[in-house]
Amino acid sequence: MRFFILIAGLFAAPFAMGQDLPRYDPEAYCQADTDSNSLYNLCIDDEQHYYDALRQRWSDVPADIKRYCIDDNQAGTGRPSYSMLELCISDEVDAAENESSFSFD
Repeated sequence: MRFFILIAGLFAAPFAMGQDLPRYDPEAYCQADTDSNSLYNLCIDDEQHYYDALRQRWSDVPADIKRYCIDDNQAGTGRPSYSMLELCISDEVDAAENESSFSFD
């Protein structure tokens, strides 16, 4: 029985830990706020840059930070973006690595 539980846990762990990078709609996000072709192109270029950066580091981001930032990004304007997701991930990873402390001194 213990063997079965151990084996089941080994197969379940990667699925629980490895949340995929979400699929957003950069075209809709970039088109939503402008009728300018130039601004649209700049936005698409930015979204591509942030998506590529996220893809490279995604497997190193802790699962709790992924969940928080994905939820926060989708709750914001209703139009999630890779630029906002990357900003959240960077801020949260930095904060986790530099945790503040409180003192009554």
